[in-house]
Amino acid sequence: DELVRAYKQFDQIFISYGPRPNSDLLLLYGFALDRNPFNSVDLVVGASAAADPLFEAKKNFASAAGRDVERAGFPLYADRYPDELVQFLRMACVTPAHLGDKELDAPETYVDVVSLDNELAVLETIREACDAALGSYPAAPDDVPAAFLTRNQRMARRLVQTEQRILQKTIAATERKTQEMLAAPPKFFDRREPDLLSNFK
Repeated sequence: DELVRAYKQFDQIFISYGPRPNSDLLLLYGFALDRNPFNSVDLVVGASAAADPLFEAKKNFASAAGRDVERAGFPLYADRYPDELVQFLRMACVTPAHLGDKELDAPETYVDVVSLDNELAVLETIREACDAALGSYPAAPDDVPAAFLTRNQRMARRLVQTEQRILQKTIAATERKTQEMLAAPPKFFDRREPDLLSNFK
């Protein structure tokens, strides 16, 4: 970055760390923020070869788009999960019954709801992946007051708590979305015109 003005000796210079989540700030600079709008946690999802007659076709399609169908990571934020995650899982979870007369290897197939059952499978997969991620954190020690922790321990605790909150919020959001979809009229699932901004192109 270029300086926008000349500085004299002993002038204070400010820098920006950029839009970084607390995990980056803690790892690179040794601190974390209480309210960081860029906080995120990576969620890893994928398709399984077990009993999936479409697995090889999914694998080839994802590979052509630069993705590993068995393991793909997407960032979750406190207020949203990305459309790329949903589109990927529509493909990863799709069955012949979900597809009907739609093509598996057409990117536009996944930019909108494929079917109610497919969308419910997507939401369930996100919930299960979040549950698994929550279970992967080590058990927290007995309630040790923050005053008795080192600075690094406080920062690490804050980071873990932030990531866990994001995962819990995502679970709650998918549960609400599931109920909305189950209560929606059939017309809700009419497909829109294909979106040219498909994430599989």
